[in-house]
Amino acid sequence: MAKKKNSYEHYHFITWILVLAGIATFAYLFLKIVNFVIPKDGLVKPPDDIYQTEYSSDKSGYSISYPKDWMTDTSQTTPADIIKSPDGNMNVAVQQLVGDKRLLSRTGIIPVMKEIKDSYAIDKNYTLDTFEDKIWYGLPSLHAVGTFKDKDAVWDFEESAIFFGSEIYNLRANWKNDSDVAVIQSIISSFKLNGYDSRDEEEANEALASVLELSEVRNFQKDVFENNQSKFSISVESSPVDEPQLAQEPYYVIAVAEFFPDHRTTFNRYRVGKNNEKIYRYDAVNDSWDRLEL
Repeated sequence: MAKKKNSYEHYHFITWILVLAGIATFAYLFLKIVNFVIPKDGLVKPPDDIYQTEYSSDKSGYSISYPKDWMTDTSQTTPADIIKSPDGNMNVAVQQLVGDKRLLSRTGIIPVMKEIKDSYAIDKNYTLDTFEDKIWYGLPSLHAVGTFKDKDAVWDFEESAIFFGSEIYNLRANWKNDSDVAVIQSIISSFKLNGYDSRDEEEANEALASVLELSEVRNFQKDVFENNQSKFSISVESSPVDEPQLAQEPYYVIAVAEFFPDHRTTFNRYRVGKNNEKIYRYDAVNDSWDRLEL
Protein backbone atom coordinates (compact mmCIF):
# COMPACT_ATOMS: atom_id res chain seq x y z
CA MET A 1 0.00 0.00 0.00
CA ALA A 2 1.43 3.33 -1.05
CA LYS A 3 1.90 5.72 1.81
CA LYS A 4 3.51 8.46 -0.22
CA LYS A 5 1.38 11.56 -0.36
CA ASN A 6 0.25 12.10 -3.93
CA SER A 7 -1.33 14.95 -5.85
CA TYR A 8 -4.99 14.25 -6.51
CA GLU A 9 -6.09 17.60 -7.89
CA HIS A 10 -7.80 16.00 -10.87
CA TYR A 11 -10.12 14.19 -8.47
CA HIS A 12 -11.40 17.52 -7.16
CA PHE A 13 -11.15 16.10 -3.65
CA ILE A 14 -12.86 17.81 -0.74
CA THR A 15 -12.46 16.54 2.80
CA TRP A 16 -15.60 14.65 3.68
CA ILE A 17 -17.39 16.70 6.32
CA LEU A 18 -20.92 16.08 5.17
CA VAL A 19 -21.72 13.68 7.99
CA LEU A 20 -21.34 16.48 10.50
CA ALA A 21 -22.84 19.06 8.18
CA GLY A 22 -25.92 16.99 7.43
CA ILE A 23 -24.93 16.89 3.75
CA ALA A 24 -26.44 20.32 3.24
CA THR A 25 -24.10 20.93 0.30
CA PHE A 26 -24.23 17.40 -1.11
CA ALA A 27 -25.14 18.41 -4.66
CA TYR A 28 -22.10 20.62 -5.15
CA LEU A 29 -19.72 18.16 -3.49
CA PHE A 30 -20.84 15.33 -5.74
CA LEU A 31 -18.57 16.75 -8.41
CA LYS A 32 -15.74 17.13 -5.93
CA ILE A 33 -15.52 13.61 -4.53
CA VAL A 34 -14.04 10.51 -6.04
CA ASN A 35 -16.35 7.91 -7.52
CA PHE A 36 -16.44 4.86 -9.75
CA VAL A 37 -18.21 3.44 -12.81
CA ILE A 38 -20.68 0.72 -13.69
CA PRO A 39 -19.30 -1.76 -16.26
CA LYS A 40 -20.79 -1.88 -19.75
CA ASP A 41 -22.38 -4.99 -21.20
CA GLY A 42 -20.39 -7.02 -23.67
CA LEU A 43 -16.94 -6.03 -22.46
CA VAL A 44 -14.38 -8.83 -22.73
CA LYS A 45 -12.47 -9.23 -19.49
CA PRO A 46 -8.68 -9.65 -19.74
CA PRO A 47 -7.14 -12.89 -18.43
CA ASP A 48 -7.79 -13.43 -14.72
CA ASP A 49 -4.13 -14.14 -13.95
CA ILE A 50 -3.26 -10.45 -14.07
CA TYR A 51 -5.75 -9.76 -11.26
CA GLN A 52 -3.85 -11.19 -8.34
CA THR A 53 -4.66 -8.59 -5.72
CA GLU A 54 -7.96 -8.09 -3.94
CA TYR A 55 -8.66 -5.25 -1.58
CA SER A 56 -11.51 -5.57 0.91
CA SER A 57 -12.52 -2.76 3.21
CA ASP A 58 -14.45 -3.88 6.28
CA LYS A 59 -14.82 -0.26 7.34
CA SER A 60 -16.28 0.94 4.06
CA GLY A 61 -18.03 -2.34 3.24
CA TYR A 62 -16.77 -3.23 -0.24
CA SER A 63 -14.21 -5.36 -2.06
CA ILE A 64 -12.45 -4.93 -5.41
CA SER A 65 -9.75 -6.68 -7.45
CA TYR A 66 -7.06 -5.00 -9.53
CA PRO A 67 -3.83 -5.82 -11.45
CA LYS A 68 -0.89 -6.78 -9.31
CA ASP A 69 1.23 -3.88 -10.57
CA TRP A 70 -1.35 -1.20 -9.69
CA MET A 71 -0.91 0.77 -6.47
CA THR A 72 -3.43 1.64 -3.76
CA ASP A 73 -3.68 4.56 -1.38
CA THR A 74 -6.14 4.12 1.46
CA SER A 75 -4.39 6.55 3.78
CA GLN A 76 -6.17 9.31 5.66
CA THR A 77 -4.70 11.99 3.36
CA THR A 78 -7.58 11.51 0.89
CA PRO A 79 -11.31 11.01 1.53
CA ALA A 80 -11.47 7.99 -0.79
CA ASP A 81 -9.59 4.79 -1.58
CA ILE A 82 -7.44 5.20 -4.71
CA ILE A 83 -6.19 2.54 -7.11
CA LYS A 84 -3.90 3.77 -9.89
CA SER A 85 -1.85 2.37 -12.75
CA PRO A 86 1.96 2.43 -12.60
CA ASP A 87 2.19 5.23 -15.18
CA GLY A 88 -0.46 7.33 -13.42
CA ASN A 89 -2.61 7.62 -16.54
CA MET A 90 -5.49 5.53 -15.15
CA ASN A 91 -7.08 5.48 -11.72
CA VAL A 92 -10.14 4.10 -9.97
CA ALA A 93 -11.50 5.32 -6.66
CA VAL A 94 -14.19 4.36 -4.17
CA GLN A 95 -15.84 6.43 -1.46
CA GLN A 96 -18.63 5.57 0.95
CA LEU A 97 -20.92 8.45 1.91
CA VAL A 98 -23.23 8.46 4.91
CA GLY A 99 -25.20 11.01 6.87
CA ASP A 100 -27.95 12.30 4.59
CA LYS A 101 -31.10 11.78 6.65
CA ARG A 102 -33.28 12.16 3.58
CA LEU A 103 -32.15 8.70 2.50
CA LEU A 104 -33.88 7.18 5.52
CA SER A 105 -37.25 7.52 3.77
CA ARG A 106 -38.54 5.83 0.62
CA THR A 107 -38.94 9.11 -1.25
CA GLY A 108 -35.84 10.90 0.06
CA ILE A 109 -33.69 9.63 -2.80
CA ILE A 110 -35.66 11.74 -5.30
CA PRO A 111 -34.46 15.21 -4.17
CA VAL A 112 -30.94 13.88 -3.60
CA MET A 113 -30.76 12.60 -7.17
CA LYS A 114 -32.14 15.88 -8.49
CA GLU A 115 -29.50 17.88 -6.62
CA ILE A 116 -26.76 15.67 -8.02
CA LYS A 117 -28.05 16.13 -11.56
CA ASP A 118 -28.32 19.90 -11.14
CA SER A 119 -24.84 20.14 -9.64
CA TYR A 120 -23.05 19.35 -12.87
CA ALA A 121 -23.91 22.81 -14.17
CA ILE A 122 -21.77 24.32 -11.38
CA ASP A 123 -18.40 23.04 -12.57
CA LYS A 124 -17.60 24.39 -16.03
CA ASN A 125 -14.56 22.12 -16.30
CA TYR A 126 -16.90 19.17 -16.97
CA THR A 127 -18.37 18.21 -20.34
CA LEU A 128 -20.97 15.46 -20.17
CA ASP A 129 -21.66 12.99 -22.97
CA THR A 130 -24.12 10.94 -20.91
CA PHE A 131 -25.97 11.37 -17.65
CA GLU A 132 -28.69 8.86 -16.83
CA ASP A 133 -30.41 6.78 -14.18
CA LYS A 134 -29.33 3.14 -14.04
CA ILE A 135 -29.97 0.03 -11.99
CA TRP A 136 -26.98 -1.65 -10.35
CA TYR A 137 -28.01 -5.16 -9.25
CA GLY A 138 -31.43 -3.84 -8.29
CA LEU A 139 -30.13 -0.65 -6.65
CA PRO A 140 -30.79 2.82 -8.08
CA SER A 141 -27.76 4.68 -9.38
CA LEU A 142 -26.72 7.71 -11.39
CA HIS A 143 -24.17 7.31 -14.18
CA ALA A 144 -22.16 10.08 -15.88
CA VAL A 145 -19.70 9.86 -18.78
CA GLY A 146 -17.62 12.69 -20.22
CA THR A 147 -14.42 14.69 -19.89
CA PHE A 148 -13.02 17.19 -17.42
CA LYS A 149 -10.14 19.64 -17.43
CA ASP A 150 -7.42 19.57 -14.80
CA LYS A 151 -4.95 22.38 -15.27
CA ASP A 152 -3.68 21.85 -18.83
CA ALA A 153 -4.77 18.21 -19.11
CA VAL A 154 -8.06 16.73 -20.28
CA TRP A 155 -9.21 13.48 -18.72
CA ASP A 156 -11.97 11.08 -19.69
CA PHE A 157 -14.14 9.83 -16.84
CA GLU A 158 -17.06 7.62 -15.95
CA GLU A 159 -18.76 8.20 -12.63
CA SER A 160 -21.56 6.51 -10.72
CA ALA A 161 -23.37 6.99 -7.45
CA ILE A 162 -24.92 3.78 -6.15
CA PHE A 163 -27.68 4.25 -3.57
CA PHE A 164 -27.41 1.46 -1.01
CA GLY A 165 -30.18 2.18 1.47
CA SER A 166 -29.01 4.96 3.80
CA GLU A 167 -25.56 4.97 2.18
CA ILE A 168 -24.15 6.11 -1.15
CA TYR A 169 -21.14 4.58 -2.84
CA ASN A 170 -19.43 7.04 -5.15
CA LEU A 171 -17.41 5.28 -7.81
CA ARG A 172 -15.20 6.82 -10.45
CA ALA A 173 -12.65 6.01 -13.14
CA ASN A 174 -10.35 8.60 -14.77
CA TRP A 175 -8.03 8.00 -17.69
CA LYS A 176 -6.00 9.84 -20.29
CA ASN A 177 -6.16 9.26 -24.04
CA ASP A 178 -4.78 5.98 -25.37
CA SER A 179 -5.25 4.25 -22.00
CA ASP A 180 -6.39 0.63 -21.84
CA VAL A 181 -9.96 1.28 -20.73
CA ALA A 182 -10.73 -2.46 -20.75
CA VAL A 183 -8.47 -2.88 -17.73
CA ILE A 184 -10.38 -0.17 -15.85
CA GLN A 185 -13.71 -1.77 -16.72
CA SER A 186 -12.47 -5.15 -15.53
CA ILE A 187 -11.52 -3.69 -12.16
CA ILE A 188 -14.92 -2.09 -11.88
CA SER A 189 -16.72 -5.30 -12.73
CA SER A 190 -15.09 -6.90 -9.68
CA PHE A 191 -16.57 -4.31 -7.31
CA LYS A 192 -18.90 -5.77 -4.66
CA LEU A 193 -20.78 -4.46 -1.66
CA ASN A 194 -19.90 -6.80 1.18
CA GLY A 195 -23.27 -6.54 2.90
CA TYR A 196 -25.38 -6.90 -0.24
CA ASP A 197 -26.24 -10.35 -1.60
CA SER A 198 -26.41 -9.27 -5.26
CA ARG A 199 -27.15 -12.00 -7.79
CA ASP A 200 -27.36 -12.61 -11.51
CA GLU A 201 -31.08 -13.20 -11.03
CA GLU A 202 -32.82 -9.88 -11.68
CA GLU A 203 -35.96 -10.68 -9.65
CA ALA A 204 -33.85 -11.55 -6.60
CA ASN A 205 -32.05 -8.20 -6.81
CA GLU A 206 -35.38 -6.40 -7.11
CA ALA A 207 -36.61 -8.19 -3.98
CA LEU A 208 -33.47 -7.16 -2.08
CA ALA A 209 -33.86 -3.55 -3.22
CA SER A 210 -37.55 -3.41 -2.27
CA VAL A 211 -36.76 -4.49 1.30
CA LEU A 212 -33.87 -2.04 1.47
CA GLU A 213 -36.34 0.74 0.62
CA LEU A 214 -38.23 0.17 3.88
CA SER A 215 -37.64 2.97 6.38
CA GLU A 216 -37.18 0.53 9.25
CA VAL A 217 -34.42 -1.25 7.34
CA ARG A 218 -32.66 1.99 6.40
CA ASN A 219 -32.78 3.20 9.99
CA PHE A 220 -31.37 -0.13 11.16
CA GLN A 221 -28.59 0.15 8.56
CA LYS A 222 -27.75 3.65 9.82
CA ASP A 223 -27.69 2.50 13.44
CA VAL A 224 -25.35 -0.38 12.61
CA PHE A 225 -22.95 1.99 10.88
CA GLU A 226 -23.02 4.55 13.70
CA ASN A 227 -22.55 1.94 16.44
CA ASN A 228 -19.49 0.60 14.63
CA GLN A 229 -19.69 -2.73 16.45
CA SER A 230 -21.07 -4.94 13.68
CA LYS A 231 -21.63 -5.14 9.91
CA PHE A 232 -24.95 -4.67 8.13
CA SER A 233 -26.16 -7.44 5.83
CA ILE A 234 -29.15 -8.02 3.57
CA SER A 235 -29.40 -11.36 1.78
CA VAL A 236 -31.70 -13.78 -0.03
CA GLU A 237 -32.55 -16.58 2.38
CA SER A 238 -34.77 -18.54 0.00
CA SER A 239 -36.17 -18.08 -3.51
CA PRO A 240 -38.30 -19.88 -6.11
CA VAL A 241 -35.09 -20.63 -8.00
CA ASP A 242 -33.51 -22.34 -4.98
CA GLU A 243 -36.75 -24.02 -3.89
CA PRO A 244 -38.92 -25.18 -6.84
CA GLN A 245 -41.81 -26.00 -4.47
CA LEU A 246 -42.38 -22.24 -4.15
CA ALA A 247 -43.14 -21.91 -7.86
CA GLN A 248 -46.90 -22.03 -7.35
CA GLU A 249 -46.72 -19.01 -5.07
CA PRO A 250 -43.36 -17.43 -5.88
CA TYR A 251 -41.81 -15.26 -3.23
CA TYR A 252 -38.39 -14.41 -1.86
CA VAL A 253 -37.43 -14.47 1.80
CA ILE A 254 -35.00 -11.64 2.55
CA ALA A 255 -33.01 -11.63 5.79
CA VAL A 256 -31.74 -8.37 7.29
CA ALA A 257 -29.06 -8.91 9.92
CA GLU A 258 -25.92 -7.59 11.55
CA PHE A 259 -22.72 -9.59 11.88
CA PHE A 260 -20.54 -9.34 14.97
CA PRO A 261 -17.07 -10.91 15.19
CA ASP A 262 -18.47 -14.00 16.92
CA HIS A 263 -22.16 -14.17 16.02
CA ARG A 264 -25.00 -12.96 13.83
CA THR A 265 -28.18 -11.21 14.97
CA THR A 266 -31.21 -11.15 12.67
CA PHE A 267 -33.11 -7.87 12.62
CA ASN A 268 -36.07 -9.10 10.55
CA ARG A 269 -37.10 -11.48 7.81
CA TYR A 270 -39.28 -10.32 4.94
CA ARG A 271 -41.28 -12.16 2.33
CA VAL A 272 -41.48 -10.37 -1.02
CA GLY A 273 -44.26 -11.39 -3.37
CA LYS A 274 -44.41 -11.41 -7.14
CA ASN A 275 -43.55 -8.07 -8.78
CA ASN A 276 -42.64 -6.73 -5.31
CA GLU A 277 -46.24 -5.60 -4.86
CA LYS A 278 -46.55 -7.13 -1.39
CA ILE A 279 -44.02 -7.32 1.44
CA TYR A 280 -44.55 -9.25 4.66
CA ARG A 281 -42.58 -9.15 7.90
CA TYR A 282 -42.12 -12.34 9.88
CA ASP A 283 -43.61 -12.37 13.39
CA ALA A 284 -41.52 -14.90 15.33
CA VAL A 285 -43.80 -14.79 18.38
CA ASN A 286 -46.92 -15.80 16.48
CA ASP A 287 -45.13 -17.63 13.69
CA SER A 288 -46.94 -15.57 11.07
CA TRP A 289 -46.25 -13.22 8.16
CA ASP A 290 -47.73 -9.74 8.57
CA ARG A 291 -48.28 -7.62 5.49
CA LEU A 292 -46.64 -4.20 5.57
CA GLU A 293 -48.35 -1.02 4.41
CA LEU A 294 -46.12 0.46 1.72
